[in-house]
Amino acid sequence: MNRKMVLLDVDGTILAGDTLPRDAADAIRTLRARGHLAVFFTGRPYLHVPAAVRELGFDGCICTFGGYIRIGQCVLQDFHPPAGEVRAVVQLVREKGLDAVYEASDGVWFDLSRPLPPFLRELKRHFAALHMDTDRSIDASPDFSFDKLCVWTNEHSDLPAFQRQVSTWLCRVGKKENMEEWAAKGISPGESARSVMRRFGVEREDCYALGDSVNDLPILRCAGHTVAMGQAPEELRKQVEFVTKPVEGGGLAFALRHYGLI
Repeated sequence: MNRKMVLLDVDGTILAGDTLPRDAADAIRTLRARGHLAVFFTGRPYLHVPAAVRELGFDGCICTFGGYIRIGQCVLQDFHPPAGEVRAVVQLVREKGLDAVYEASDGVWFDLSRPLPPFLRELKRHFAALHMDTDRSIDASPDFSFDKLCVWTNEHSDLPAFQRQVSTWLCRVGKKENMEEWAAKGISPGESARSVMRRFGVEREDCYALGDSVNDLPILRCAGHTVAMGQAPEELRKQVEFVTKPVEGGGLAFALRHYGLI
């Protein structure tokens, strides 16, 4: 049998909201039992991925938009901004009036030097309920760093100035309404995916990639076969080889059956 690799986005492809559908979990287990490779990818830091997903037994993962690569128990890449750049970014966020969350593998950092707006207080409670450390000070902790920075604009923000200056150290990796995601400059989701493919000796035509967002395109384009989930936006649907059912309707398993992988 010619071993295949399947690259799977987490949110909206494996997970339906916060739920891991049984059919998706069973499909991934069956895929691997048949000798194929399963690799998940996500914009989240590794330990922010629900344990139920990580414990399915993936062959590898690509996290933080390509900044973190893990094969089995071996971490191949874990990319962070240098300490000096981290302090400069924090100062810039404050100067330009942005609300921010600093996501790291060992916790989620908030700027506790000023009152948090209601939506950030709720987000802090959400992460705390997931047993993540949310109370450390970004000023008092000498080892403070982050994998991903999320910023929100408000009526006092100067986003254009922030974008111009922060691009010295970070690159924008995502955008949704008034929120932007930034990570260490130099990371590449596509190159990280190709690195994993090379590691396993898998050719492009033997690689399948599934996603539900246009943010997934850099990784989908590395694969010979591309799939959009049924709930994906039209912009993504028109750029893929196959559109499966929505995640809540068994879309992951349906796509793997379509290609004869399970």
